[in-house]
Amino acid sequence: MRFFTDTNVLFDLYQVERSSHKDSLLLFAHCTAGRIEIVITPVSVMTVLYSLRKYGLRMRDVVQRLNLLLPHLHYAQIAQAELLAGINSGWNDLDDAVQFQAALKAGGIDAIVSNDKDFKQQDMIPVLTPAQALKRLK
Repeated sequence: MRFFTDTNVLFDLYQVERSSHKDSLLLFAHCTAGRIEIVITPVSVMTVLYSLRKYGLRMRDVVQRLNLLLPHLHYAQIAQAELLAGINSGWNDLDDAVQFQAALKAGGIDAIVSNDKDFKQQDMIPVLTPAQALKRLK
């Protein structure tokens, strides 16, 4: 399986109080074990780094965990075409619109994994929560 994960799924890894924390951890564990592919954008990683600093997490700890995870992930690029398509999509959440365009460009995506309902504005790629993605693996 090849999943595109949204930024909020990366947040799940670092914030224990989030309802999808455990499911997201398990999903990424499947990735690091080589059982699935996870595709993200570098923008998601930078957003997580920027935002987690505001939550008071120690950046050294965040970076240490990212250094273990990032080599196992695949990366979808966001270039001019994806930016233009996303911001002109008519979606309410332009970040999700651009992320969706990156998922399309990456190709071969079985599902988008997200806790955000904005991805359901399209019907080209199934949208799953982390828990639903784990059920697909069984």
